[in-house]
Amino acid sequence: MDQTSRVKPAPSSAAPAAPTNARGASDDGMVSLSYILSGVLFYGGLGFAGQHFLGHAWMFPVGLVVGVIASTYLVVKRYSSQEDSSTSAPAGASSKTKNSEKEQ
Repeated sequence: MDQTSRVKPAPSSAAPAAPTNARGASDDGMVSLSYILSGVLFYGGLGFAGQHFLGHAWMFPVGLVVGVIASTYLVVKRYSSQEDSSTSAPAGASSKTKNSEKEQ
């Protein structure tokens, strides 16, 4: 049987389901978790080094708390600005364009 006589299967008519956003919901969770963990590790590490080299016992717990607070702030800032930008018109778009998109 030669190569030209083979029949190619028809492409599937059902398109794969697109995620709700560009990254997908599970990626958002992993990004949030990595922000929290990296904040705790970084600031906790700074606190541990400060405690070890400077001899202040309070620096490690303070570093952990600062890490959790700073990373939580970054997660909230990232995803609250993402929701705001998805509902607003793109830069340079007039309100007339925005209204015509709603009518269609």
